[in-house]
Amino acid sequence: MKEKVIFTTALCLSAMTPMMAQNITGKVMNTKGEPLAFANVVLLNRTDSAFVKGAVSGEAGSFVIDSSCNGGIIKVTSVGYKTICKDCTGENMGIIKMEEDSETLGEVVVKSSMPKTILKNGGMTTTIVGSVLEKAGTMENLLDRIPNVSAQNGSIKVFGRGEPVIYINGRQMRDKSELDHLHSDNIKSVEVITNPGARYAASTKAVIRITTKKIQGEGFGFDAKTTGEYDEKKNFGGFGQLNMNYRKNGLELGAYAFGARQYQPDNKDLQQKTYLDKTWNQKSEIRQVGIINSSLIIQ
Repeated sequence: MKEKVIFTTALCLSAMTPMMAQNITGKVMNTKGEPLAFANVVLLNRTDSAFVKGAVSGEAGSFVIDSSCNGGIIKVTSVGYKTICKDCTGENMGIIKMEEDSETLGEVVVKSSMPKTILKNGGMTTTIVGSVLEKAGTMENLLDRIPNVSAQNGSIKVFGRGEPVIYINGRQMRDKSELDHLHSDNIKSVEVITNPGARYAASTKAVIRITTKKIQGEGFGFDAKTTGEYDEKKNFGGFGQLNMNYRKNGLELGAYAFGARQYQPDNKDLQQKTYLDKTWNQKSEIRQVGIINSSLIIQ
């Protein structure tokens, strides 16, 4: 009986070993040997640099990505430091040292401070106002620098939770175009909630709450943007969007309109088959049948 128990235990341990080896671990530090907290560590696909999985470093600078390398690339970013990309060759990435970005700090740090991120009410809140993140530019650039968030090519994801539900000043965002007319210098704070409570729908896996600065002045305002393209066949396409808002006595109303034109060639594939029949070889009198295929593409 004892031998059977020992055998079963050994079998369980051997089954758990490959599962435990799926994690990518490491530690993020600066050149002074100090740990860097809230640094984004992302695993990217080598072929197209697509986001695979990510993690954020803790107070001691340590991180754990729940994935195997699969020949990917590890990208580490932290505000005020140069971005580092390393080949992911094993489960233990060791110590990753980050160098200060002198170009960013040299001009901005005098007037702005580093952003502050705090853990509160099951979420992670990053203060934007008064920090170097005010200079990030677009909302996609800003969100990509927020701990626990990846934003690229119009796709926004929270590490380990997938696509989040986004709120702007307490109102749920219905269309991603609403982010287009926001700018980093008008953002007060960004809160990332990875474990939404009962106040959100059961299907909600993650929440990003964006709070803007208080807008001064009243009346009607608008902004617009357009894009266009013209190919070698003289086909024209483009996109246009108009954002409008009206403020009066603390009430703010907003609306937007957009239109797009995209040219898609109507390709037609016409195939023609020619059959050669009753072809004789005078010496062997063997009948041969040949088939010639030709195709013509009409655009």
